[in-house]
Amino acid sequence: MAARCVIGMLTGRDVDDMVAPLVALGFTEFHCCAPWSPRAVPASVVADAVRRHGGVAFEHPNGTAALAHARERSTDEDLIVVAEASTSSPRCVVRCSTFLRDTSRETVRLMRRG
Repeated sequence: MAARCVIGMLTGRDVDDMVAPLVALGFTEFHCCAPWSPRAVPASVVADAVRRHGGVAFEHPNGTAALAHARERSTDEDLIVVAEASTSSPRCVVRCSTFLRDTSRETVRLMRRG
């Protein structure tokens, strides 16, 4: 079973503090995107942090594209986690969970770090 993570962050968070534990937990792939916010951390910055910690990272223009690519690379047994680091912006999680509900094929756990 592979564990993939769709991740986006807002400024004000330490990218390495968010990414390092996820890599240590065994996530094999990270699909990085910038949330729909003027405070979004660029996907490239998140991807660079993933790579610094030894993970495999893909950069995407938005959460929908990131989740779609994670799903394309997954089997029915794989886990996809949608993680966002913000205190007040659940939009990415809501859009991703709606997308998965409509096409629910894999197990999803929504994580928020406040």
